Amino acid sequence: MKWFRKQTAPAGASVQLREAGHHPFGLLGQYVPMRSGEIRLYRAVREAVPVVDAAIYKLIRMVGGVPVVVEASEAEHFKITPEKLAAAITPKTKALILNSPSNPTGMIYSRAHLEAIAQVCVEADLYVNADEMYSKLVFDGKEFVSFPSLSQAVKERTILVSGASKTYAMTGWRI
Repeated sequence: MKWFRKQTAPAGASVQLREAGHHPFGLLGQYVPMRSGEIRLYRAVREAVPVVDAAIYKLIRMVGGVPVVVEASEAEHFKITPEKLAAAITPKTKALILNSPSNPTGMIYSRAHLEAIAQVCVEADLYVNADEMYSKLVFDGKEFVSFPSLSQAVKERTILVSGASKTYAMTGWRI
């Protein structure tokens, strides 16, 4: 296993590369040249602006998809309901991206809620991209339930996303 760290571009990097680094959507997923003060500012802005969402939408569009947002309000504890999910599904719907636990709200789905969402997904023959990056960061006696653990049918439709960077406070490290 090799360890990698992000590197910034050298001082002589092209003007085009340096300018792209100052636009939040210029080089998503690539290395962006910045000095340490700029990095702090970038990280602060990145936390406040849904760049990750924009990146996901961009990826979906790149493969010919149309991202559809199913809203989850504070009154709903930031959880999508099976009814809202079912209402958003069309014959062209292929997949669901599901976060649990969720950052920044700390929302975590219960087993019963996940089973209801899973039932909708199985009936609609959807793939589920289960983002479980924060699965080890669960507090206050809450139980984390991994989406693919619900059943064999759910497991066969799940693409699991997880990693060590959040769990072990190694953000930016590449393993």
